[in-house]
Amino acid sequence: MPKAAFKTLGCKLNRFETACLVNDFKDQGFKIVDFKDQADVYLINTCTVTLKSDHKSRQIIRQAVRRAKEALIVVTGCYVQTDAEEIAKIKGVDLVVGNTLKSGIASLALEAFGNGKRKSPQILVDGFNKKEEERQELSSFMDLTRAFIKIQDGCDSACTYCKVRFARGPSRSLEEEKILAQIRQLTLSGYKEIVLTGVNLGSFKGREGNLTDLLKKILRIDGLGRIRLTSIEPQDLTDELIELMATGTKICPHLHLPLQSGDDKILRRMGRSYDPAFYQERVERVIRLIPSAAIGADVMVGFPGEDGQSFEKTLSLLSSLPFSYFHIFRFSKRDGTLAAKMDGEVSCQEMTRRSKILRTLSAKKSFDFRKRFEGKELSCLILKEKEAESLTALSDNYIKINLYPGDEDISNKIVKVKIKSVSPEEVSGKFQQF
Repeated sequence: MPKAAFKTLGCKLNRFETACLVNDFKDQGFKIVDFKDQADVYLINTCTVTLKSDHKSRQIIRQAVRRAKEALIVVTGCYVQTDAEEIAKIKGVDLVVGNTLKSGIASLALEAFGNGKRKSPQILVDGFNKKEEERQELSSFMDLTRAFIKIQDGCDSACTYCKVRFARGPSRSLEEEKILAQIRQLTLSGYKEIVLTGVNLGSFKGREGNLTDLLKKILRIDGLGRIRLTSIEPQDLTDELIELMATGTKICPHLHLPLQSGDDKILRRMGRSYDPAFYQERVERVIRLIPSAAIGADVMVGFPGEDGQSFEKTLSLLSSLPFSYFHIFRFSKRDGTLAAKMDGEVSCQEMTRRSKILRTLSAKKSFDFRKRFEGKELSCLILKEKEAESLTALSDNYIKINLYPGDEDISNKIVKVKIKSVSPEEVSGKFQQF
């Protein structure tokens, strides 16, 4: 039986698509092994959100080539969709497949595996011409307790720094009934948390409504554990959606709202669709209606034109709002984007300094948020992790908790956990009740 190994870089959407590919390879007769082990086929699902992502993708590809010189090396993902020729130049690569052709990779790999190593790579990249997102079936997931499903792909926004719209194409949504059928199947298979993913989740448009309408239908599914949303743009966080989250106990009180900058001038240069005041109002409304909510953000430092005053405005906004964490990115000049040609470049040294300040603030925000719940009970999913010596719980508001030893078999169950202690490094708790 031939062996296949997989490596995923980037977002949760990529993670979902890799899970689909794993199932496809199993159907073709492959045994799935760890990426660090010897395999006959290595598949790398790449990311291109930053120059650093490109570099890491190339590193992983070369590692696979060195590990098994006779193995078939297959590369797919966003980096391939935008720069296939660059990937093809890496010695040892056999198949270079774009995002739109991912669903056929397992068959291609099986055929190529039978033919042996190629003298030159085969490049298969197509454009985006479908209004509706192609269905990708997923009945099981690599994670044993949480399942990610894609409900949307692509983006119609025109952020001046972003290459993702070139890699993912225009916004496309999966049909509602297909989404509901998949969630029903995953629920029957025992998954207690369903995570909805997409490039621009809030732009979901079904034939019968928007994201909020879809969530209302999902909540009616028998046996559903809970639903978690991934990143959603501030302008798509409607009052109706917030109110549904506030009343629907099965929607996790956790939102990731990309901010990027707290300065109106920089947001306009970025091509973002909101200003700092609007963003602040959205966050404050969430906290007013859902006091326990975890709110995360993406923040970019060093965008062209971000002077000291602009950065201080971002720092001030981040300091004033009750975030539970934020992810910090340094501006990355991407070919083909408007921002790549903008003036006002910020030095690497200054970007490093600003990043350090924000990382320190994020660590404090994260600790303060978790500390609020010390001594309190939270609704948690007990994660079923492979080869784990102890149990870990994930609260509905996105706090990871190490559990004290106990005799109860509670893995893959949603239970009450009381947080006993919080330190900067970890949170510990004890199972209370179902």
